[in-house]
Amino acid sequence: MSLNSALSHPLPGVFGQLLHLWSFDPALVTFRFDPPANEASWEGLKGGEHCLRYLTREYTAKLVGGAVGQDMMKLCKDTPAEIHGRLLFTDFCQDLGFGRGIWGFWAVDFEEPDCETKWGDFVDLGCAMEIDGGNTYRRIESQLENLQSGSSWQIMCVTTPADINGRHFASPDTCYNSLTSGTYGVWDLTDSSCGGDSEQSG
Repeated sequence: MSLNSALSHPLPGVFGQLLHLWSFDPALVTFRFDPPANEASWEGLKGGEHCLRYLTREYTAKLVGGAVGQDMMKLCKDTPAEIHGRLLFTDFCQDLGFGRGIWGFWAVDFEEPDCETKWGDFVDLGCAMEIDGGNTYRRIESQLENLQSGSSWQIMCVTTPADINGRHFASPDTCYNSLTSGTYGVWDLTDSSCGGDSEQSG
């Protein structure tokens, strides 16, 4: 029996009803799989060109959709976005005004290798004394590596941790930038051989 011949005969049961919908009004079937018109989503999700801080890049996107009369700022906070395979809620939302809409912001601190700055070799600069002639300490210096062009050297330096002689430091004591050789962090460490008795915080 040909398909045209089969369709000319009524088919019993649910199968016949489904085939009827498919044959004569496919829009009804397609409509059932469309997302609700008032469902909020994110448009134009993208990462910032430069790193926000150590290991972290900021992402932004515009909120679209949502039913008329909904609190769009609340909807912004309650609508997750998928970044690097994870569903993340916004860190904050901002209304940019008429015609520009509601925007979400995410500070993503995983799977951002370009933002993972590191310290090179730690160089012992010997003992030093405070300017006022107070405590003495051992000064350690290291160059910051993997610093991306355009990222703030100050922010990347002060947020990059270090492990020196078995101690963990969340940031250097000071940072400086040389136009010829790059960015450096400096740590002033307690060392009994320098005659100091103060503690540098880790």
